[in-house]
Amino acid sequence: MIEGFAKRDGPLELFYPRNANPVQLSTPFVSLTTYGSANVDTDYLVGNAAASTRRGQGIKIAATSYIGHIALWLKKVGSPTDDVQCQIFTDDGTGKPSGTQVGSTISRAGTDLDTAYVWVSFPFATTDADGPQLTGAVQYHIVVRRSGANDAANYYVWGGDASAPGYVDGAASVYNGANWAAVAADHAFNVYQSARWGWSAYSNIVAATVDSFVPHELNLVLQVLGKVDAGLAIWIEYELAIGAAPNEVNFFRYTDVVANYTVAPGVGTTNRFTFGRTLPVGPKEIPAGTRISQRIRASEPFTNTSVLVWAYLGGYAGGGVPLSYTPYVFRPYLAGVHRAKSDISTQGDSYARMTPANFPNYGNWVQVIDPAPADLIIYGLAYRQFTPSFGVGSFYVQIGTGAAGQEVPRRVMGIPRATMLGNVGMWKMRYPVFVKKGERVAICGTGYTVEQYVKLLWEAM
Repeated sequence: MIEGFAKRDGPLELFYPRNANPVQLSTPFVSLTTYGSANVDTDYLVGNAAASTRRGQGIKIAATSYIGHIALWLKKVGSPTDDVQCQIFTDDGTGKPSGTQVGSTISRAGTDLDTAYVWVSFPFATTDADGPQLTGAVQYHIVVRRSGANDAANYYVWGGDASAPGYVDGAASVYNGANWAAVAADHAFNVYQSARWGWSAYSNIVAATVDSFVPHELNLVLQVLGKVDAGLAIWIEYELAIGAAPNEVNFFRYTDVVANYTVAPGVGTTNRFTFGRTLPVGPKEIPAGTRISQRIRASEPFTNTSVLVWAYLGGYAGGGVPLSYTPYVFRPYLAGVHRAKSDISTQGDSYARMTPANFPNYGNWVQVIDPAPADLIIYGLAYRQFTPSFGVGSFYVQIGTGAAGQEVPRRVMGIPRATMLGNVGMWKMRYPVFVKKGERVAICGTGYTVEQYVKLLWEAM
């Protein structure tokens, strides 16, 4: 049974985005209503005396939604050792908080705050499922308080706008230990949607294809960032679409699932893990001038975990797959009839060390094997970055055969790379490359100009 095709000669593959790093795509982080910190001109004290035991801010959201977390523009004075707490209450009918709370109380340790203003996040716990649900166009109030007793030397401050308060869907208030009173001001805040299973906005892979394009593979990097002290199983859905906004049509959809356990929640590098995928797409022709876009969603809200994706879409310009591709049978390999798959690179700790040049130029060819011990099917590669660093740094790898100085390119692979330390990945080819016995194999790269360790993956025919 013919089950695959191996590339020998013919045109090299095309990748979108072309000669550029892929854009970062992330699960949605949607603000439902906000009043910015740039408006703040007044310090409003919280928990320094009975007259300012609690402070509130009226809010409304446009449509009924689940709330993932609230961010407040806060600082501390002195060294409070208790918690600063955030709550949501309904309205009492007069524009002030009632006694009815919506959702749970969220606490942050006073030691987490700085003596200068900063946005402080209050995420609802995973036990709240999707977070509390607020009804659209209904008045609610954010309330800030401290968990301990009032202290005139050690307390919290919520920044507000007293000179020209401009938030139209609510106003500030203060609680003196017995009653709420209106305050002619607005506090700085941001209310974010839970966005569990919410699609991100479509992001362009290419605004318009140059020629007709036949995609055949999608090379992905997925990065998961844990934000809560819990173990979570996270379903991820990724979609490719074609067509102009807002009339995108699904072209391809991919589902994956990962397990994420975070001991120390936050946004630090220790809470991230990254992995690569190669997926078969098409082949189906996409006409010239077509917009190709992508989006993503996940089963957990952004406040529990965020998922980031970088992608290269590979295929052919001009339509059609070259007829020169050689069919090969891989079922016997799966049955164990032939020798096991192994690395074309030397075994153990030795890797091919390649330094790409800047797009669109390729760096020097680096020998991987000489000579090939048999006819080979090279079906993928694994790599890790030589020097861990931050920043975007995707690249293309070109695989060629021939004597030094006479290399002939046979295959190009687009390798998306995450913006994180310790970059690694493994990708397979939709159409592997065929290498003849006795040939020399080399690689070179273009894109991110940091040295990479590369191993080619192969099976002997």
